[in-house]
Amino acid sequence: MERIRIMQQGIDIKRIRRVNKEEKKYDACFLGRLSPFKAFDLIDIWKIVCRSYPNAQLLIIGTELEKYVSQLRKKIEIEGLKKNIKLLGVLPEDEKYAFLKTCKIFIFPSYEEGWGIAVCEAMACGLPVVAYDLPAYKVFRDAIIKIPVGNKKAFSGAVLNLLSDEKLRAGIGEKAKKIAEQYDWEVTAERELNLIKLGVEAGGVFS
Repeated sequence: MERIRIMQQGIDIKRIRRVNKEEKKYDACFLGRLSPFKAFDLIDIWKIVCRSYPNAQLLIIGTELEKYVSQLRKKIEIEGLKKNIKLLGVLPEDEKYAFLKTCKIFIFPSYEEGWGIAVCEAMACGLPVVAYDLPAYKVFRDAIIKIPVGNKKAFSGAVLNLLSDEKLRAGIGEKAKKIAEQYDWEVTAERELNLIKLGVEAGGVFS
């Protein structure tokens, strides 16, 4: 067991930085697969948000099996949110980051995650993140707002709180950005290289 080490994920911080910061045109964004356990709570959450902000705009980036995308579109239509939610599909990396930077916050009501690449990318773009409280997010500490899993009312409340307080958004976004920078691929690669070197020096499996 002493030879087992957990390797961390990473994101491309330099590429994210190169994308110009845009004017905040949208209220929130989601990025990920549009499967029921990841994205479907978005509609109920956003419906509550729109009661207070009737013109609130949510961008959804990503795709899934056509049956799930169709179900999501149908739910959006049934709830009368076609003018409030835009489905952008899959985007090239730089365009994806550009859209993230046009949003005020990032929302991610996923029920299970192995780590949280999309969350970390949003943090690197300087966005405050609201997400269900999953074990995978412990690495982000208090840099994201964690909501009890499945509590859509509390989730929408956190979103409304952020949308109404620009100073709060800026503070959490800056903290998130600093935490995300710790997961730059170059930092992650250097950390793994050091572990390999330690293994070699100790006469481990890499020698």
